[in-house]
Amino acid sequence: MQQPKNLMIYTVGGTPEPIIKSILTYKPEICYFLCSEETEPIVTKILTEVRTKDQSLTLESLVRRVKNPEDIIECYRTAHQTLTEARKKYQNYMISIDYTGGTKSMSAGLVLAATKFGSFAIGKGAYAMEPFKYIGGELRDQYGSPSNNSRVCNPSVLYERGKELDV
Repeated sequence: MQQPKNLMIYTVGGTPEPIIKSILTYKPEICYFLCSEETEPIVTKILTEVRTKDQSLTLESLVRRVKNPEDIIECYRTAHQTLTEARKKYQNYMISIDYTGGTKSMSAGLVLAATKFGSFAIGKGAYAMEPFKYIGGELRDQYGSPSNNSRVCNPSVLYERGKELDV
């Protein structure tokens, strides 16, 4: 059986390095970038850097601008539309999200939209591509790299457990 192609959806903030590392590590064929007007130039920087570091990478990029990156409803709406489009247009792709960059509202909007659809991989930096896995902890670098003291949790398991415990 052929491995599915990868599609990533990123929230973009002022720091391109975590997204660059993620793209170079996972080599998605398609990237959607959710950004604000202010952070849209960062997308160009990301693409230039990625193509400089790995010239063999073939990457289709699509930009979706969030009008107000501090408005969680607007961020959710844009993320939901992007996920809907990606699922329809790229049915045979493994769709993953990386909410490392952008505002808290952008990250929350993307995660909320993704959980509505179900089976998406959620990546924190370039280290958590398994479905619904989050790596956190006191000792990790600016790229989200886990250390021996990191915590790994699966939000979907916590959600189900919360329902059982009536939390």
